[in-house]
Amino acid sequence: MLNHDAVDAYREAAWTIEAEPLEILVVHALGVVPDHLGTGVSRSLVDATLEVAREQGCKAVRLDTYVENIPARKLYERHGFTDLGCHTVAYEGTDLSQFHLFEYVL
Repeated sequence: MLNHDAVDAYREAAWTIEAEPLEILVVHALGVVPDHLGTGVSRSLVDATLEVAREQGCKAVRLDTYVENIPARKLYERHGFTDLGCHTVAYEGTDLSQFHLFEYVL
């Protein structure tokens, strides 16, 4: 899911660029079913996300991933996202709270 809505922790983070909410594309969910892991689907999804952001005239793409999701963290780093480190992010309905914030400046 992609949109311009960010959780509170995003407003408090030290992002590399300043931008208005409509200038940022936020990735809320990006996943691949297990049968398709390692087939390039995640790479295609990230590439498509960056293209959507460019088409919308965004300045950056931002997202978070659970601290223990090492494959996702490596994926975003390979694609040139900046890892802003571990932050506390509150998501209703989950007891997870530690997430790495990532930003890709367009």
